[in-house]
Amino acid sequence: MEGISVILTQLSPGLAAGLLVLTAAIGYLLGNCNGAVMASKLLFHDDVRTHGSGNGGLTNFHRTYGGRWVTIMVIAVDMLKVVASVVIAKVIFAHVMPHGYVPLFVTYWAGIFTVVGHVFPFALKFHGGKGILAGGTLALLVDWRVAVCAWGCFLIGVLLTRWVSMGSLLAATAFGVSSALFHPVPSIAIPALLAGALIDWKHKENFKRILAGTESQLTFHKAHPPEEDLPEPEDPEESPEDEEVPAPAMETVHVELTRPAPAAAEAPAPAEEIAAEEWKGGQHWDQVDAWLEDHPGGKGEETE
Repeated sequence: MEGISVILTQLSPGLAAGLLVLTAAIGYLLGNCNGAVMASKLLFHDDVRTHGSGNGGLTNFHRTYGGRWVTIMVIAVDMLKVVASVVIAKVIFAHVMPHGYVPLFVTYWAGIFTVVGHVFPFALKFHGGKGILAGGTLALLVDWRVAVCAWGCFLIGVLLTRWVSMGSLLAATAFGVSSALFHPVPSIAIPALLAGALIDWKHKENFKRILAGTESQLTFHKAHPPEEDLPEPEDPEESPEDEEVPAPAMETVHVELTRPAPAAAEAPAPAEEIAAEEWKGGQHWDQVDAWLEDHPGGKGEETE
């Protein structure tokens, strides 16, 4: 007895319906706590959904920011919310069920609604992750055989192809199929198959890129916030002598050219001075002699 029939037979219809709605709501609300989005906003003041594939999940977070410890923090948040949802649901039903017995259906019920909250979070405008980590955590909580099938297929897919999406597609399918095989109860098998199909549907674009051979492969790198203009690393082989030194900026020099003032013209000498100079130079002696010859009376008498 592990299906919903145990709850319906042991509790009144109203109480059973109320508890199912309550635990589903708690699981969905906890699923809204998206580790990748929270870490990108708190640590990097950014939104992981604006980078890469636009998905608010672990893989896109690691490709965008990298880093061991921040990735571990995202994993912890996405796994713990599933654990918290299942634990709360079990505690609630344990208090009302006879002898405290809680069927396995409750674990699937609370966990699947947590996956739905992670994929379609109303707090993030229904733009969340793809649910593979939340679904993998649920597999660990329901049955170790289901966990081995789901996680085994994930690891095989990633190791063989280095495509996380390939491992996710295989794991989601394995979760639904193995749950139906090991727990052939309609109230468990049908929700598990639907949850696996939901996760596969969220990876439809990845599947298209896999077929086209353009899907990104898993890489490991150190943490750094995404910057649009990161400085280029310096080449250690390039010596400072080889670097071009930019020419200094030319300064504009304003030179004022002034035409020298013309020399002051010398004032013309008086006529008497000109005459005296010319007289001293003997330039007019011929004229004097000619005048004396014409005026003999003009000669003075000789004295002894």
